[in-house]
Amino acid sequence: MKKPELLFFDLDNTLVNSKTHQIPDSAIAALQKLKSLGYRVSLATGRDYSMLSTTTKVLELIEWDGFVLSNGQVVLDRHHKEILHLTLPHTALIELIKTADTFGLPVLFSGEDNFLLSPRNNDVEKAHAFFNEPIPEVKEYTDQPIDKVLIYAPLDFDWKPFKDIAGVSVYPGVSTYADIIVKNISKYTGIKALLKHVGAESKPYAAFGDSLNDFDMIKHADLGIAMGNAEPELKKIADFVTSDVDDDGIAKALSYFRYI
Repeated sequence: MKKPELLFFDLDNTLVNSKTHQIPDSAIAALQKLKSLGYRVSLATGRDYSMLSTTTKVLELIEWDGFVLSNGQVVLDRHHKEILHLTLPHTALIELIKTADTFGLPVLFSGEDNFLLSPRNNDVEKAHAFFNEPIPEVKEYTDQPIDKVLIYAPLDFDWKPFKDIAGVSVYPGVSTYADIIVKNISKYTGIKALLKHVGAESKPYAAFGDSLNDFDMIKHADLGIAMGNAEPELKKIADFVTSDVDDDGIAKALSYFRYI
């Protein structure tokens, strides 16, 4: 198989070791080598842009060729110019608030500003420790556009009541939260939008990920690589399973497929 020249990388627990909140030196060197060899390298993450620029140094590592953010709802080109921006339906947001209130779960709304709708609890603190990011303030929702919602709940929470809400997709995280975004949108749809924008929609791509919000982009990738620390469901559909993020998983996979 000819190696895809377009590569997409998830961030948390794929590039970033969520225990140390650092990108391993081996992964940094591998990304820089990819760029020097002419490969096009992009991010595909559940994080929004503010979470990239304030909590990690990932933007400084290389000149990225694109950004698929908020699980595909926001897409930026290599110049950080927005080419896609989707927001959640108002009716779905109201249902999300009602459902969360029923279970006593904290909610975070992400748009031009990130804010909680109620005070933090232990699940909020655990999730933000996982991301190594500050906990937003509590503010009132006043019908402003919202890109993404985070619901905080214990790891064993049954997300079916939220999955039943019309107009949304629910992606449980590997910590005490779930991402909730526009229905039928994913990192894969964001990747397609970016590839179309740069005239590469028919070209193959490789993708690296670890969690359920990476499922579609790994499934549709011409070369889908799951980290050793990935969710079991992701490993089942990946073309290759590398080692853990803290065991040089990125560098080892790229070396195995002779990218570097």
